Amino acid sequence: MKFYTFFILNIIISICITLITYDISRPPITLFVEFDSLKHLRKYYKNKSIFQSAFYTSFIHSIVIILTMLTYYIIFNNIIPKKAKQLSYFILTGIPISFIMFYITKSLTIFSDLKDFYSHVNPGVVGVLRFITTSTFSYMFQKYTLPLL
Repeated sequence: MKFYTFFILNIIISICITLITYDISRPPITLFVEFDSLKHLRKYYKNKSIFQSAFYTSFIHSIVIILTMLTYYIIFNNIIPKKAKQLSYFILTGIPISFIMFYITKSLTIFSDLKDFYSHVNPGVVGVLRFITTSTFSYMFQKYTLPLL
């Protein structure tokens, strides 16, 4: 497994998550799936293009991934997970980092349009879920799919 591949896969999956949440927060899907958080997320996406919001979230997520890789290297002397057990350690290392990072972005009011969304959803939990999802899918894709290509 390579550092750059794992990092780029994380960014690509983060962008895909942004695209999915963008689509879910808009009609006609919201006619079938109704959550208060999606209504407030729709306000954020209304003021920004999909590419701009994908760039912002992937930028913040890339900072989280880099900080997690550095911390994981300091603790476990490894940059990226190569086995499933290492992936669990990597995720456990990154959970507090992503939680704190997304709270920092909330407190800096970088995304002032997300105030309504953050009043209904904990930004740290959203960041942690994004981190767990991207790290797990990046690991699985790099370990099981890329060798087949």
